[in-house]
Amino acid sequence: MGGGLGATSLLQRKLMSNRIQIVTTTSTIEGWTIEKYLGVVTYQIVIGANIFRDVFSSFRDVFGGIAKAYQKDLANMEEIAIENLKNKASKLGGNLILGLRLDFDEVSGGGKSMFMLSASGTTALGKPISGSIVDQENDLISFERLEFELERDLISKKVISNEYSIQRPNEIEELLEYRIEALEKVVQFIESYSAYFDESKDLLTQYFQIIPLDTLNNFIKSNLFLSIRNDTFYKFISLLSSTDWFDYEVIYFLLNNQNSKSHQRVLYLLEFSKNYLAKDDLVELGKIVSLLETVYQKYPITQTSKGMLGKEKTEWVCLNCGTKNPIESKSCQTFECRANVYGIPKNQYSPESTKTSITNKINKLKQLLNVT
Repeated sequence: MGGGLGATSLLQRKLMSNRIQIVTTTSTIEGWTIEKYLGVVTYQIVIGANIFRDVFSSFRDVFGGIAKAYQKDLANMEEIAIENLKNKASKLGGNLILGLRLDFDEVSGGGKSMFMLSASGTTALGKPISGSIVDQENDLISFERLEFELERDLISKKVISNEYSIQRPNEIEELLEYRIEALEKVVQFIESYSAYFDESKDLLTQYFQIIPLDTLNNFIKSNLFLSIRNDTFYKFISLLSSTDWFDYEVIYFLLNNQNSKSHQRVLYLLEFSKNYLAKDDLVELGKIVSLLETVYQKYPITQTSKGMLGKEKTEWVCLNCGTKNPIESKSCQTFECRANVYGIPKNQYSPESTKTSITNKINKLKQLLNVT
């Protein structure tokens, strides 16, 4: 199941999961040979707090040097942005990020003022001129870092307990600040306290952006993912769309699952895509098309019963609301539902339309990659 906690911090696991060895603001690295430049990587993060208003309403705190809360917010934003750049660069096959640039801007609209950090750099593949790089351990640990790690351990132990549940948005903020994985409990918070979702969406979006890919994958393959209400699922999808998520193995898992809810929800996930595609993706996309052609053949789910005059009639059962519909009907006759035979409301997605979309991608990709 996703969202589990361990003694290793989230940041440490992230560092182990990517290949990036050096991130630098310079265009070259002394002692390294650049073998290949792989392209520019960018990332933006927005913090949902009216920092400017708060700052200018308290000149005394700012000019007196008592702005630690803001400094912590900015440091967190930088850390999240750089880690996401590393993940993107790793996916391109690089081990270096050159020319790192961090730009802060104010984003205003709808009566709100937010802080946006834009990060960019050039991905490169390089190697040391002589020998391999050796990380040197830092023998000095600041007191502030020590306190932070001790507090993180205390919160991690609290969160991992079965009794723990999230009941207020500020608890999400705490998980984000200390980089603590608790994805399942965050989703349960969304399910149990849906009224908080709109006011917490910026915070939840930031939280989803620090969740490792493996944790997201494990959650999507879990029973909890299939059991959450549809409204919670739609919220989850909107948050997932703020990440770089896509995983073929998870898609195959859901398509091969016998649960009809799995077949419904995977069609939403197939709207996602990898940021970069190569020849290998043609094979994977072809597998998905083949599964779409076979998995959904069992639909609609029908029932046969005898009418008043003893004549048999066949109806299909709506997987969204349970209504029985005439076999010739293409969508559920309940006005509020109008789901298709696969249980998706208002026919938003279907295996047929998804198959057509993916087939078009395959054909265009072959053309762009000069594959015959």
